[in-house]
Amino acid sequence: MTIRSDDQPWWTQRGPILALLLLSLIPLLQPGLPPLTDLPGHVGRWHIATAPAASPLHRYFSVDWVWVGNLGTDLLALPLIGLLGPVGAGHAIAILIVALNVGGMICLSRAVHGRMSETGLFALPLAFAWPFQMGFINFQLAQGLALIGLAGWISLGKRDHGRWRATLSIPLALMLWTCHSAGWGLFGLMAAGTEIAARREQGDRLSIALRNAVIACVPLAAPLLPMLLAAPAGAVASPSADWFNLPNKLLWIASTFRNHWQWVDLASLGVILFLLYVAWRDPRLHFSARLLLPAALVSGAFLILPRLMMGGAYVDMRLVPAIWMLLLLSVQPAGDSRLARTIAFAGLAFLAARTVAVTWSYAEQLAERRADLSLVSHIPRGSAVLAL
Repeated sequence: MTIRSDDQPWWTQRGPILALLLLSLIPLLQPGLPPLTDLPGHVGRWHIATAPAASPLHRYFSVDWVWVGNLGTDLLALPLIGLLGPVGAGHAIAILIVALNVGGMICLSRAVHGRMSETGLFALPLAFAWPFQMGFINFQLAQGLALIGLAGWISLGKRDHGRWRATLSIPLALMLWTCHSAGWGLFGLMAAGTEIAARREQGDRLSIALRNAVIACVPLAAPLLPMLLAAPAGAVASPSADWFNLPNKLLWIASTFRNHWQWVDLASLGVILFLLYVAWRDPRLHFSARLLLPAALVSGAFLILPRLMMGGAYVDMRLVPAIWMLLLLSVQPAGDSRLARTIAFAGLAFLAARTVAVTWSYAEQLAERRADLSLVSHIPRGSAVLAL
């Protein structure tokens, strides 16, 4: 029997889903570069990389392009700068990143549950979680693509298109690694988890499920080749540090929504925790192992990884929002229509409240930044300037 679109809950239909996506983008529609901590540094690098040959910048900087796993937004910015300038390119890329993460969560829910789940609405504001506020845009780009890629991985697996999935996994892995190596690692953990869960659902013993999951994930190792080729002879890896720092990890968890007002951000995390507790206790709600197991694997990686690794900082912290996303998206749609509507309306209210809070905080921060930038016109041209 085919269910008419009119009979489907409103939050599963295309029009409302598109509206939810547009609602999520509202904080970034304000004029000016979004106030993300590391974003100005990225924009400055793009400006230097695209400076004309006669620019005095070349007296101080040179650009040597190498294929490494942290170039996602740099490659996107090159064609955009000619159209929008460096600041415009940064603004457009920030919007794209949020759209990919929100769209990825929607696609992932549809791949697992066949529709947008009610609890999944609570996951959408995580597109603006702390790693995004910190301006980790290469990782955030990779995370959005990883969510979309995982939706495709699950869908192809359900259709028994194993060969197609294996073939497509190679360019996908290379693209994710090029965007950010941690994003590639995140996808590998999620793909392995959902594959193990799928094999177990099909009746495989745990040992067989693990073996088959490893075989399925072998094409995802494709980036190891450019990693080996790009490594210069005699290169020494950056030291890893700050292992198993439990107080820091608890702080990263508490800082999931960290933005501007501490009480608002902590209350938002409290809403997520309460919802997951209700889903765990209520017999009308159930978790899908296809996303619950990936959440467990990513949680394990978060606990094991240090803060400093391979030249990057906050390596473990970046994984926290993905854990919450997977947990919220793993809750299956409620069979009780009244309960489903209640959760859906609460999710919409949560998304609206977070959107208002982030939009307001960005407006205040952008006003402060405009006041700071007004000082630039008073600096003599050609002066050396130290910015902290």
